[in-house]
Amino acid sequence: TLARCRRASGHACEVSDDSSLQARRIVVSGVVQGVGYRWNMVQQAQRLGLLGWVRNRRDGSVEAFAQGSNEGLAELIAWSRIGPT
Repeated sequence: TLARCRRASGHACEVSDDSSLQARRIVVSGVVQGVGYRWNMVQQAQRLGLLGWVRNRRDGSVEAFAQGSNEGLAELIAWSRIGPT
């Protein structure tokens, strides 16, 4: 079952209640706002078959919640350390 919601930022999110999936909260700081970081992270997550959301935070960082396979989550976390190139 998927729970769909709309974040305050207007970005839709989907989260599954499938107990075989893992979930991670990712917070990235540095130069991540105003450079297309969120859009690129969404594209990367979709490519990896992950569900979740991403948003800017008031402190200038980006926060994401991602759910999916361990392999997909590990790849997204590795990507988040480098960001869009």
